[in-house]
Amino acid sequence: MRKLLIILSFLYFGQCNAQDSLHKVIAQFAFETPRLSPKPQLVPGVAISSISLSGNWKFNANENNLSKAGNIRVPGEWVMQGFNVKKGTPAYYFKAFSIPADWIGKRIKIKFDGVSSHGIVIVNGKTIGEHEGSFAPFEFDITPAVKAGVNKLEVIVQCETISDTLACTSQYAAHPVGGILRKVTLFTLPELNISDFFYTVRFDASYTNAQLLLNSNLSAETATHGNATLSYILKDASGKIVPLKNSQKNIEVFNYQKTIPVNFSILVNAPKKWNSEQPYLYTLITTLSFNSKIIQVNQQKIGFRQIERRGNQLFVNNHPIKLRGANRHEVHPLLGRSLTPELCKRDVVLFKNGNCNYLRTSHYPPSEEFLDACDELGMFVESEASLCWIQHGASPIWEKWNYLDAKFLPFMVRANVDNVLAGRQHPSVIIWSLGNESRWSPLWERVNTEVKKLEPSRPTSFHDQCWGGFNNAGSKADLANYHYPGFNGPAACEKDKTRP
Repeated sequence: MRKLLIILSFLYFGQCNAQDSLHKVIAQFAFETPRLSPKPQLVPGVAISSISLSGNWKFNANENNLSKAGNIRVPGEWVMQGFNVKKGTPAYYFKAFSIPADWIGKRIKIKFDGVSSHGIVIVNGKTIGEHEGSFAPFEFDITPAVKAGVNKLEVIVQCETISDTLACTSQYAAHPVGGILRKVTLFTLPELNISDFFYTVRFDASYTNAQLLLNSNLSAETATHGNATLSYILKDASGKIVPLKNSQKNIEVFNYQKTIPVNFSILVNAPKKWNSEQPYLYTLITTLSFNSKIIQVNQQKIGFRQIERRGNQLFVNNHPIKLRGANRHEVHPLLGRSLTPELCKRDVVLFKNGNCNYLRTSHYPPSEEFLDACDELGMFVESEASLCWIQHGASPIWEKWNYLDAKFLPFMVRANVDNVLAGRQHPSVIIWSLGNESRWSPLWERVNTEVKKLEPSRPTSFHDQCWGGFNNAGSKADLANYHYPGFNGPAACEKDKTRP
């Protein structure tokens, strides 16, 4: 008996030490939020500020050889276009593009809205950067590598990498999901530019007037000193300018500053609210001036919408909501996981006609075009990060891998940060889903913390296992989820009075 107690004590303290070590590693983990610039509407001095690179590209499924490359459509899956790429090997995309002469002397960025699942970007033979993770936008500065006139772009893509495995992307689709799945865009910016922007809405106690909280970063990509101004114009749906008492923020820029946070609040009297029944959208125009000269103008749709969690209810604009909806995959019999804007909008119309007011983007972030349609037509969205079945029986890899291994944390955090950065401009997004049907752990707790730090105005949700259990690993997300509940599901959910 004494020997058994000694063994059990050793195992207990061993587990405690392992847990302490895991928590220490997680606490020491540092993550830098990637840049995802708002695309400019106007950059004075250039004829056009952005160029689409979508369309026909060259593609080689076997080797880095342009002379033996065939034609492929971007965006698109390679499997859906008749190409087979051997597992564990990359495929090669090639594209020639021209830089307008009036872009020289400015910053030049390239943005990919989704590459599955690992991409390396090369411009004129120079490696610019790489990204791991499908269905999420990312950007690189290519200024040092480009020249006026014709340039050569190469993208080395490999599917079924670590992010694909953690998301069960190809497993779920029942085929290798590989390719440049979403649009590719070049755009130019001034040397001092708006590198980040998002907004939140806070109504007063009567939910009549609202504070429009504007959060921006200015980036000085070369040493700059002077006076910058951010000014804002708000237009209603008819194009009429909304009177604003205070709509300008002055900022002094110093040579040593690379990134300058700018937070500003504007009072808007009695704005029309956005909800799924009345999806009213305003247009916000942001103008950046430097030393009294306009250098950048941005334009975007916004909705006045506030989300709150009170006990076990979810409120939008002070009204409790009941979500009626479905899971939605971006899928088409001929296009696979790469849909056109028209198909995205048609999906929203179909669900609206089916009396749905809510869609969960299982199991990855949706496209910008889909969220635009949800904003316009009125559809609540739970935007899900590209993570699925971590320590779940449906994913056989966890028979070999340890779901508590901290080496997975950077990929889990990046998948969620990418999701938030892609969707936080859209009033239709009301919930951040951390991932699908996985087992809660200290890693997920850190993920939840990072999401709340980055974007606290929306609640987080977590699908903590399924099949015979509900929140059976202690999820700390804001919203609880019960999948496949059966007849007793509502009664089981009612036991949790602390969260929806």
